[in-house]
Amino acid sequence: MTAYATLALIPDCDAVVSNTDLTFVNVDGVAALLQPEKRPLIALPPSRKLALQQAAKRQALLEAVMPLGTVLPFRMGTYLAKEDIAPLIRA
Repeated sequence: MTAYATLALIPDCDAVVSNTDLTFVNVDGVAALLQPEKRPLIALPPSRKLALQQAAKRQALLEAVMPLGTVLPFRMGTYLAKEDIAPLIRA
């Protein structure tokens, strides 16, 4: 089962965000915004520099989807399989 970094929930959407590898999973009028990313086997705390770089990239992705509607972001480091998105949204 492949895990994806789950970035946010947005209104139902079929759009493509240019220059990104983002994936949308639509369920009941809500879309989960996913980014393919390897899930670390051991989650060691990143260096301050790396943490700030990752936060900046993540924020840029979230800002890129803001024109599509309300963005409800997930905490960094949230990994979900596509099969787990529908039960999460319905709950």
